[in-house]
Amino acid sequence: MASVIVIPSDRLSSYRDADYVEGLAQHIKQRNFAMGGVTVQRETMHHLVLVERETRDTKDVALLLAASELASQAAIALNDSGGAHIAVRAGHLAADLARRAAGRGHDALARAMGSLCRVLYDHRDYEQSLALAARALRIPDLATEQAARLQIRHARACGRVGYEHGARAGLDQAMSLISDVGGQNRALLVGDIGTGLSELGLESADLIGQAVNGAGDSLRLRCTLMARQIQAQINGPSPERAIPLLITLANALPFVASTRLDKRVREILALVEDRPHGSDLRAAAEHLRLLAAGIK
Repeated sequence: MASVIVIPSDRLSSYRDADYVEGLAQHIKQRNFAMGGVTVQRETMHHLVLVERETRDTKDVALLLAASELASQAAIALNDSGGAHIAVRAGHLAADLARRAAGRGHDALARAMGSLCRVLYDHRDYEQSLALAARALRIPDLATEQAARLQIRHARACGRVGYEHGARAGLDQAMSLISDVGGQNRALLVGDIGTGLSELGLESADLIGQAVNGAGDSLRLRCTLMARQIQAQINGPSPERAIPLLITLANALPFVASTRLDKRVREILALVEDRPHGSDLRAAAEHLRLLAAGIK
């Protein structure tokens, strides 16, 4: 990142420099991944406006691909910070920039469409998310990991529109594709598969727990996955298993700025509402409520 910033340049706009724009994209990704989209919301919107303006008439393929990546990361970060409308716009911009790369942007187009699928799904536009994921899966020469990610998007949207058989088959297929994926990328994919299974009413807390353990040093990712695991456990046969995770999540909340995580916390608290007062699960949820109230 630092090397990109200090490279001598005679360009009047840094946003016409592909390396610089790619560096900004990775900066947004890393900040969002570590601490949540709220931490980069203002600067992300600023970069997005300037990149859109400076690439309006360009035919520079490298710049188009870098700008597409920045817009993709902006869509994800702005979605995490609660900016639904601008996140959708960023996703469409990312796809348009990749298409303009004249056939050399297949990977970028797949990433852009995947980001947009995610934004649409999170805002309950399941039909659009499903249709877009189906189109993205037809992009030629998809990398295996990218194909798995799009398959998950397609499968989860299938489940939301009532096609449960297709959803389960798609999640199983995605799992078979990620055997060679490791690190935080695997944690993200396994967590999404586990969440999809949970949405189908299937036991998945242990699978999501594997994703939590693979989250590495990303506090935002770990907390997001942990919240999903808590939901799966509360809805499962042994809800008391969620108690230590509820306490751990509560203590971590003040250090993460993510509206998507805040939404998960509200969903968890609603799940526990019907539990008896005085129960250990209810007490742990009250601890979560107390810590969550301090950051809202």
